[in-house]
Amino acid sequence: MTQSYHENPPVEQTIQDIHHQIAAPDEWTRRKRAALDVADRLDDLGKRDRASRIRDCARHLRTRSCPHGHVHRLVTANLCKDRACPICGWRRARANSARASATVARVGGRAILLTLTLRSGPRLAPLLDQLLAAWGRISRRARWVRAYDGAIRSVEVTHSEAGWHPHLHVLLHLRDPLAYYDGPDYLSHADLVQMWRAALRVDYDPSVRVQAVRSDRALLEVVGYVTKDSETSKYTDEDLREWLDALAGRRLL
Repeated sequence: MTQSYHENPPVEQTIQDIHHQIAAPDEWTRRKRAALDVADRLDDLGKRDRASRIRDCARHLRTRSCPHGHVHRLVTANLCKDRACPICGWRRARANSARASATVARVGGRAILLTLTLRSGPRLAPLLDQLLAAWGRISRRARWVRAYDGAIRSVEVTHSEAGWHPHLHVLLHLRDPLAYYDGPDYLSHADLVQMWRAALRVDYDPSVRVQAVRSDRALLEVVGYVTKDSETSKYTDEDLREWLDALAGRRLL
C-alpha cells in the first residue's frame, strides 16, 4: 500500500526553528553552522557582501512532510549559490552528480574516470592557469578526440605542506568499449602520461590515474566539491583569501 504525502501549508522555518525541532543535528543544520563560520571569516577578510549572502543562505526552508510530520523532502529554500558556501557546495555536488548519472545512463556505453595532476606549488592561480590550459591542449588533440566520445571534467583543489594541488577529474565516455580496447585508438596509461606531460609542458612525468566507473560514487568524485568545506575550514586567513581570489570567474565544471 502506498503512503500518501501532502504539502504542508507554506510555513517559513528559520534555522533557529529547525534547531529546536530536530534534537540531533541533521545535515542541514551542520552545513548551516559551517556556513555561519565561513561568513564570520569572510567578514574578517573584508568581503562583507559575500559574508552577508552566505549568512542568510537557507535561513528560510519549506519542506514537504508525511502525515506523521516527518520531513519528506525540501520544497524551496533561499540559497545564496556562492562557491564558498558549504550549503550550496553540498547541494550543487548532489545535483551535478544526479545530472551526470542520468546522462551516463541515457547515452549508454561505458565510462572511465581519469585523474590528471601536476606538481604542487606555492601559488594557486598560476597552477590553475597551467592546469586549465593543459586541459584545452589535450582535449583538442586528434588522438584524444578519436578515442573518446565525450567528457565531463571538473577541478578539485587541495592544500598541504607541499603547497596548492589543483587537479582534474575527468569522466570519459566510451560508446563502444570493445572497439576501443581492441582498436587502434586505444590510449594506454603510458600514452596518457606522455600526452598529459606534453599538454602541461613540463619536464617530468605527471601522475595520471585511470579507473573504471563502477558506481555513482565515481560520478560524485568528478562533479563534486571544488574543495571540501572540512578542508577550507582549516585554511589560514591568507590561504582562504588566495583560494577565493584564484577561483573567481573560473569555469570549474
